[in-house]
Amino acid sequence: GETLLHVALLFRHRTLALRLLDAVPAIINIPMTCELYRGETAIHIAIANENVVMVKELLHRGADITARACGSFFLPGKRCQCYYGEYTLSFAACTGNEMIVKLLMDHGASLITQDSLGNTVLHVLVLHPDRVLAVHMYDFLISLVHEGQRRSLEAIRNAQGFSPLKLAAAEGNLAMFNHLMQKRKNIYWNCGPVRSAIYDLTDIDTWGDKNSILEIITSSKNKEARNLIGMTPIKELLHHKWKVYGFKYFIIWTVLYIFYILIFTVCCIMRPLQHVNRLDNATIMGSKQIRVRRRM
Repeated sequence: GETLLHVALLFRHRTLALRLLDAVPAIINIPMTCELYRGETAIHIAIANENVVMVKELLHRGADITARACGSFFLPGKRCQCYYGEYTLSFAACTGNEMIVKLLMDHGASLITQDSLGNTVLHVLVLHPDRVLAVHMYDFLISLVHEGQRRSLEAIRNAQGFSPLKLAAAEGNLAMFNHLMQKRKNIYWNCGPVRSAIYDLTDIDTWGDKNSILEIITSSKNKEARNLIGMTPIKELLHHKWKVYGFKYFIIWTVLYIFYILIFTVCCIMRPLQHVNRLDNATIMGSKQIRVRRRM
């Protein structure tokens, strides 16, 4: 379901691609129609190949930056090879090419656009297998927006109800989770090697949020997600909750349980036994013959 332009860009034939665009300008936004690559356009291919020159040319000629590559090749599933978030900006962020990202944003690409799974480009980076690249591009994208827009951008939730931070916790992405938590840390005071820091616990504590990070970690079947329990500030928060609330309830329930066992034991010991008449018992005697055939 691909056009000649798709093939030319796939094999990096720039001259041929330009001739095709000159001859048939409308070909620029024609998407692939096969189920595997459905929706992929020429600019998706140029971005995936990090062909900056062709990306500039396609944008100059009116390439659609809102086109969505939603074939099975790009969506999570058995046939998925690279989940890049469908949109061109997400594709560019996943390649790690800052120049292409800037070009797309200069032409109106939005960071708040959500794909069919509700994921923004920040969610997609959390799911990226290259942790180092993902962390770098996350910071780069955040640096492109105003301070007031950052909180609203990072608060956007996908179809599962996860913000980027919650998604990092659910996936057990230690690198991204730790990085995002460090961004929430504020140093309160320093005294030589000792420092005091405060953390923003929004989305972390269970108070007022049934889908908090603590709930996600403790209910997750992902072993990597459970490893987050030992990270700051999760570890400190759980320790504080145990001291203030958990330990008291534990003592109360332990005392009640011991009291229950004592009462149950006393009742069993003091229970009166009934006399059993031996005449009520009967034993049936009988015999049974077993025949065995012998082979001759």
